[in-house]
Amino acid sequence: MFKSAILGCRGRARGHARAYEHVKRGKIAAICDLNEELLNSFGEEFGIQKRYTDIHEMLDKERPDLLHIVTAPLMRDTLEPLRYPLLDIASEHEVPGAIVEKPVAVKAEDWRDLLALSKRQPDGACLEYPDERRSAPDAREHRGDS
Repeated sequence: MFKSAILGCRGRARGHARAYEHVKRGKIAAICDLNEELLNSFGEEFGIQKRYTDIHEMLDKERPDLLHIVTAPLMRDTLEPLRYPLLDIASEHEVPGAIVEKPVAVKAEDWRDLLALSKRQPDGACLEYPDERRSAPDAREHRGDS
């Protein structure tokens, strides 16, 4: 049975959690959010007992096979990119796979960071990007086919 963890407990996370009603070989082992009120209401709604406000603690203790990153792409208060730092943390903790809510990257520099991270992954690790932005100007520029 695959162990999954969800990072971020806002609206889109509910769709990720509901998908597990149809997953026969996986379960949500833990959830993480900085907002304890959201964390606890989400945990109650989906019957998830293991709840964390620190991603490092969750990944150390739970060792998930799959991490759902269901956060905003940017910090709401500082507008700092979140995707690369969170995927880098997952990589440091040797999480084998990640599902990232779109958009995966906001700027060309985000794509560069994510590409470099993907090249550092061990064989068998899964880090994929959706196709929805393949033709966006910043993605084409990053690939060198603008």
